[in-house]
Amino acid sequence: MKKLLSLLCLMGIVFAFQTKLLADPPLYMVVYDLDKTEWKVRYTNEEPDLTKDVCRTTELWLRYIPAGTFTMGSPTDELGCYSDETMHKVTLTKPFYIGVFECTQKQWEYVMGEGNRPSYFNNVNCYATRPVERVSYDMIRGTEAGAGWPDSDAVDETSFMGVLRDKTGLMFDLPTEAQWEYACRAGTKKALNSDQNLESTWSDAYMDEVGRYWYNGGGMLVDGNLEEPPQNCTTVNATAKVGSYKPNAWGLYDMHGNVIEWCLDWWDGSTAYSSSAVTDPAGDATGSYRVIRGGRWGDQAYQCRSAIRYCSVTSDNYYSFGFRVLCLSMPPETYAVTVVKGTADKTEAAAGETVAITANMPASGQTFDKWTGDVEFANETAPETTFKMPAKAVTVTATFKKLPAVKTYKIVVVNGTADKAKA
Repeated sequence: MKKLLSLLCLMGIVFAFQTKLLADPPLYMVVYDLDKTEWKVRYTNEEPDLTKDVCRTTELWLRYIPAGTFTMGSPTDELGCYSDETMHKVTLTKPFYIGVFECTQKQWEYVMGEGNRPSYFNNVNCYATRPVERVSYDMIRGTEAGAGWPDSDAVDETSFMGVLRDKTGLMFDLPTEAQWEYACRAGTKKALNSDQNLESTWSDAYMDEVGRYWYNGGGMLVDGNLEEPPQNCTTVNATAKVGSYKPNAWGLYDMHGNVIEWCLDWWDGSTAYSSSAVTDPAGDATGSYRVIRGGRWGDQAYQCRSAIRYCSVTSDNYYSFGFRVLCLSMPPETYAVTVVKGTADKTEAAAGETVAITANMPASGQTFDKWTGDVEFANETAPETTFKMPAKAVTVTATFKKLPAVKTYKIVVVNGTADKAKA
């Protein structure tokens, strides 16, 4: 079949929230403490700090994508357009969160277990922040329950998605092909999500801006010729550190190039990619190949366009195959408030809401010291104070300190009496 992923090698190459959803969810979902036993989830409107690699390693950042309608595919006059990119209207009725970055090698290792490093480009000095590659659809979702899409959204317990779901209680998965292209385009209609069309099918200045491909580092220059980089190469060649190029309007990086990304759908050929408008498409019911999108480090510029489509068998795990996570779970409307050694005026609150707290009466010989917790208190040293609720469950604690020992002194009364001998 045209463009099976073997073709790409031409150059050798539990947070259970049972509440109503927020009308305007926070822009980012962050799974953090991946390097610890208990993982946590928070929500924020602040962008990840790209100057620190924590967002690429011990944290998993996802960006909120609203439901909407867009035009999928490409016009016939787009440079590099294929016949299976028929333009058609697609409506996605459910919002979702999707990975800001492609899943990195260190994130894969934290999820799958120490020492689980399947990637080919594994230079010890820079592997952690490169995208994980040499991962198959089967490794990501599983070969039993995970093979059932679209009849079932179940995954194998020991697969990447199975572990991620189990540790967070959230509905993680791969994106559908439509979700992927919708997130990639971020409202654009041209060949690249920078809202630019290509001027060349091979080496192109606009493609240079948005992702790693053969002509901006994917290939290694040797004696004036571009050659395939060696396994121990740095991020100067082959795969780049995630987040190294220009993001799209929704703050998503590397949707063009770097590694090609698995999607949920069976390859539909031309059946589901007709010109008719569709809602929440999921590809064919059965098939032999799954969809992969976005191009890779060894491709030409036209092979990394927003509309380009490829497919491969689910067991394939070439050193250009990666993915990014998607989450259908939305943040809750309210979050739990827990006060240790004190009380609050509410047991749950919405993000941004003011919560009033009061410390318990101290035990004999003690006095109130301060409040502790991952919030900003109006006055942490006051026994009665307030804080603004963040977009996560909160525990605050009142702490106490001992009063200084009370000294007594002997009383001597000359020519009189006192009611005590010491005071």
